[in-house]
Amino acid sequence: MPSTIIHNNFPVHIPPIRFPWFVPGSTIIRDRFIIDSAFPRYLRDVAPGRTLTIVARVIEHDRNYNLDLGGRNLTIVAATFTGLGGIIRTTGVDAPPAHSGQGGGPGYSSASGFSNRPGGNGTRGENATNGSPGGTVQVFAETITGLRIVVKGGAGGAGGAGGSGGQGADGRLLGKPGNPIEIEATAGGQGGDAGDGGVGGSGGVVIVSAIHFNDKPMIDVSGGDGGRAGRGGQGGAHGTGLGGDDGSYGAPGRDGVQGQKGKAGTFTKTDLTPAMYREAVTIQLSSTQTEAWATYRLSVGDYFFRTYLPAINSSHADDLKIAVGEYTTAQQLNPALTTECTRQINNIWSNVNALGIQRDLDIVPHFDEYITAFTSFGNLVLGLFNSGVTEVLHAVDLASLQQLLLRDRRETRNMEADANDSMLIAQQERQNIDASMVELANKVESTKQEIEAAIVEMNDHSMSFGQIVGVVGQVATAVVSVIGAIPTGGASLLALVPDVIALSKTILDVAPLVGALFGKDDNDTLKKVKDQYGKAGKDVSSIIDSTKAVISIVALVENLAKGKTPDNTKYVALVQKGLELAHELLLQQRQRTLVEMRMAAIASTIKRGNNLVALTDQMLATLDLSTTTLRNAGLRLIKTAQLKVDASQTFAFWAQRSVEIYTLKNESNTVHLDAGYVHPDIEADYREHFISDAQLIAGYTDSWSQIVGPIDLQRDYLSYWTDHRLQSGIRRLSFTGSDVERFRSSLTFSFALEPEDLGVNGFDTKAQAVFCSFVGATSSSGIISCRVRHGNRYTQQQQDGSRNDQFLQSQDATISAQTERLKLAGVTIGDQPPLTTPQNLAFWGRGVCGRWEVSVEPDEITTEVANLANLTEIQVWIAYQFVRRE
Repeated sequence: MPSTIIHNNFPVHIPPIRFPWFVPGSTIIRDRFIIDSAFPRYLRDVAPGRTLTIVARVIEHDRNYNLDLGGRNLTIVAATFTGLGGIIRTTGVDAPPAHSGQGGGPGYSSASGFSNRPGGNGTRGENATNGSPGGTVQVFAETITGLRIVVKGGAGGAGGAGGSGGQGADGRLLGKPGNPIEIEATAGGQGGDAGDGGVGGSGGVVIVSAIHFNDKPMIDVSGGDGGRAGRGGQGGAHGTGLGGDDGSYGAPGRDGVQGQKGKAGTFTKTDLTPAMYREAVTIQLSSTQTEAWATYRLSVGDYFFRTYLPAINSSHADDLKIAVGEYTTAQQLNPALTTECTRQINNIWSNVNALGIQRDLDIVPHFDEYITAFTSFGNLVLGLFNSGVTEVLHAVDLASLQQLLLRDRRETRNMEADANDSMLIAQQERQNIDASMVELANKVESTKQEIEAAIVEMNDHSMSFGQIVGVVGQVATAVVSVIGAIPTGGASLLALVPDVIALSKTILDVAPLVGALFGKDDNDTLKKVKDQYGKAGKDVSSIIDSTKAVISIVALVENLAKGKTPDNTKYVALVQKGLELAHELLLQQRQRTLVEMRMAAIASTIKRGNNLVALTDQMLATLDLSTTTLRNAGLRLIKTAQLKVDASQTFAFWAQRSVEIYTLKNESNTVHLDAGYVHPDIEADYREHFISDAQLIAGYTDSWSQIVGPIDLQRDYLSYWTDHRLQSGIRRLSFTGSDVERFRSSLTFSFALEPEDLGVNGFDTKAQAVFCSFVGATSSSGIISCRVRHGNRYTQQQQDGSRNDQFLQSQDATISAQTERLKLAGVTIGDQPPLTTPQNLAFWGRGVCGRWEVSVEPDEITTEVANLANLTEIQVWIAYQFVRRE
């Protein structure tokens, strides 16, 4: 296993592929690193005295686990470190006891006395060696909690004992018993001096730096204890005399010197600012390590972007904030990643999901088609995954492996071709939006001028809201100011909260009635905005400050409707029209931005495919059957499978939005965009041989199991039809007088429907069909083609009495209008209920209420020789389904 332990990861979704990295030295890079009993595996190739570096977003101990580094040094770089009662220990090594001196030999005595000798002197005991110094631990983090570090020096060794003196020779008799010779005893030898105790090792070095210390670090940098002094050797015993004097005892050796305690190490604690922390990280890590961590954090951001589920799964409620934090840090660590990181952050802040699709996507709800495409495509994706994980990992010959890689290369090229087709579609959509915005801007300006021309007249018509009374002209003046602010005002809030804009409070201070209607002090709306932006990790203080008022367009339109009276209806309706058209223009501007973002995502997908092909070519050029090659090839093929699963998930998401648009039920818990993906830490452990093939497959299998979630959409969709007794109704509208005059001169007129206009006995009213008649007009064919357009607000009243406003794209339909009065016998609205979703009506299944517009193209007048001179009435019948309130 290489000494470098670092994640060599590919991307987890649309951004360009993350190529393998190699960092010289012993480095672990992860997202979340747990210091536990498995940690010693990371030390296998790190020799004592060398440094191991751990870099991660989160580092924490298994509770009360003590890490003994065995004399190795440790550097930690993290966003968050949590000790949980554990200790990091890298103490010096205790010196061994010194050897003792050797004992002296025994004394000798002889008859002549010339060769007598005392016992030998003991030799000196050895001086002990010193304890080694404690290691070095450095911790750099944004937040540190429960840090406990011990880098105490090793103890000095015990001094060697002095050798004992040899024993003197005993006196004795030689010769015949009658004539004995007496031999004198000799003295014992001198004991050897003892060795000195070793000096304790000096304490190690601890450097701790953080932006926030949640408690006081507990650090031990004390020196090691001094070694015990050796004891002097014992003097040799005297020889025993025989009738004469005994020999003398040998003198004892001297005791050694007690070893000194080691010097204390150093502990440096630094409080950092965020800027200082970022600088410390780049100084502490090498450029290669820094770039590797940046790339890894980008991949982690991608993963958490996928795992976020809006307002459904509380365990993933903070995932978007984590993703934004990862992208932000990645580009700070490596500016070369700025483009990709900024793109992903903007996606999050624009309510776009990890597939590059806006979460509130407007789509014609062809649910059956989308769910069928998803289920049929899923089997192909699963097969591709199986080949990547099993066939490659168990390849037994180069030819088979080569064929698998070549097949995968073709699949990647096909994906690129599909992406290029998607780019062309997006470019056409952008052109369509541009044309629509021009048309809409003209309508906004025309309506603004119409309001301005009528303000004097509006000042003669009263309006009240609650207890506050004013005139319609006051409200109209404020709305004109709002319309004028559209190019620069408030659009930034629409990304995550489509019905809310931020306006200068000066616009609302013209009259008490204006402030009340606009909800100038609406704390609920302000909280809603802050909550939504908080989930996405974005600070809205730059948008919302003491000079701004946060306005809900939905609430304002509803308030204006409540202020209508028979006397002011015409003027209030005109003000409502101007406000809604201005809001629709804002949303169109947002839609154009989203299309641009989708085009950037497609371009990134194409680049990702090119990178995958380049990597495959590299593998094919150096192919072998080593474990490392097989693992890299298996992961490579999984990346192609992930591209396919993203395509499959797109169908699932369309099905989800179809159900949400029709049933008004949040279905975001059914489509898991991380299906088919595992956390980057799992792939890192696999690539670096810390987990087996079986463990990797288990992780991916668990992830792939989430892909069946969209099947629940089928149940929810069908249960809506079976749980509700859907009935049909027709709202029959007739317009005469000034409406006819306006239509005759401009070939267009508009009107608004609110839930109360449909009665109180039904809810969940959904459009089915529209019929028109221009009574009294004539044409060469007997019919006049007209365009019926529903604005971007689709409002429904729900069973509990609450109001649901969906902001989708404006939709229109071209229908053939009669020139005679409509009769029920001639109106056909289809099957009851129409279980096959929309045939040709773009706004089928959406809320009936909102703003409607009926218009005739000028060439229809000339081509069909249509004549509106005798037009007396315009009839608009709207067929809809509803659930009757019991």
